[in-house]
Amino acid sequence: MSVRIILRKGETVVNALRRLKRWLDVENVFADVRGRRYYVKPSEKNRKKKKDAIFNNKVRMRREDGYESPYGKNIKKKKVARSGNTLRMRRENTYGT
Repeated sequence: MSVRIILRKGETVVNALRRLKRWLDVENVFADVRGRRYYVKPSEKNRKKKKDAIFNNKVRMRREDGYESPYGKNIKKKKVARSGNTLRMRRENTYGT
């Protein structure tokens, strides 16, 4: 693939380089080159894909259910009262309910 960036009338080299970088970013060339720096076996690709899916699923579940503490209890924040400009939050233990 060859790329040509022709200087427009009155355009500086810096602006032309900026145009080139923007075009390469839109075409996703940098990400493609970064991904092809070294060979990744198909089994490693699948393993990473599965690991990412598990992580994303955990994050999604955390957002839906509220915050899960490291102690295994589900803790949800509820609005309590306003004091001045701040809104205080109360943690409610919903473990076992």
